[in-house]
Amino acid sequence: MKRKYLDKLGITSEKRPDGYCKNDKRQTKWKKERKKYGFDEREMWNMDYTFYLWLYERLRYFLNFAPNDLAYHTFEYKGKVLTQKQCIKKMIKGCEIRLTKENWEIDKEARKLEKEVAEIWALVLPAMWW
Repeated sequence: MKRKYLDKLGITSEKRPDGYCKNDKRQTKWKKERKKYGFDEREMWNMDYTFYLWLYERLRYFLNFAPNDLAYHTFEYKGKVLTQKQCIKKMIKGCEIRLTKENWEIDKEARKLEKEVAEIWALVLPAMWW
């Protein structure tokens, strides 16, 4: 399946939960799970990664197509006032770092940015609508 933003970032289908274990005998089981729940257990194998995939795509889309003024809402984060747009860009950057590095490549700075994504997401979530 084509995933515009993930494909552009180099996250191929094999690196996404829906593409894990293509030739696995559990494909039938997973198909039943997707029919019943809309997703299958592979999304639980690494839920933090799955979350960053989901959030990254939606933030990119929201930033590109939101019809409202993304400077209208402001948020205080670590003593600074940021617009919704600045928050979104900061989260996108954190997601990109998390998604493009292997686990052994994630250093202290990358972990900090990864944590900030969740903190900022919690802060801006009520304003993420159009």
